[in-house]
Amino acid sequence: QELRDFSCHGYRELMCFLYRNFAMQSLLIGDSPKDAAKEAQRMMLEFNQRFKKPLIEKNVESKTRNIERKQYNFKNETIITMLNIKDHEQRELKTIIDDNEYMRRQREYDKRRDEIRKEKRKKARRNEQGLTKKQAELKELKIKIIELREQKLSYREIASKLNVSLGKVQRALKCNY
Repeated sequence: QELRDFSCHGYRELMCFLYRNFAMQSLLIGDSPKDAAKEAQRMMLEFNQRFKKPLIEKNVESKTRNIERKQYNFKNETIITMLNIKDHEQRELKTIIDDNEYMRRQREYDKRRDEIRKEKRKKARRNEQGLTKKQAELKELKIKIIELREQKLSYREIASKLNVSLGKVQRALKCNY
């Protein structure tokens, strides 16, 4: 109803029928059939009053009464066809959706899940300062190199002393971590 701004002319009777059917099915789980029938009727009449132009209570009651004898199990596709539910309307619904909408939601869910996993992996690879293992090692190396430079050692001597290449000494000094 809300999707169509409570203006469902041409579909009101069918919507009341479906509403009473589903109400009856859900109420039968815990109530006696007689109590479930009365409650389903009350709920359906309340539902009918939400339309911009509600159906006459007596007419809608008689047209949906056979629900008390037999409940119907409709497939989503059948309901979508009967009510002419459009794709943009299905996006607002929780359960009455076709296979395409289901797959769209599944892709959206998978994408969000993958982004969360990727972010968790990214965070797990970094230390408390936000550095990767390699960045942390370079930072430690830079600190050692600076200490040795203060002792007036050349880059070659530092490389030899730390057992690393001359290029690595130069790269470590360039890093900004």
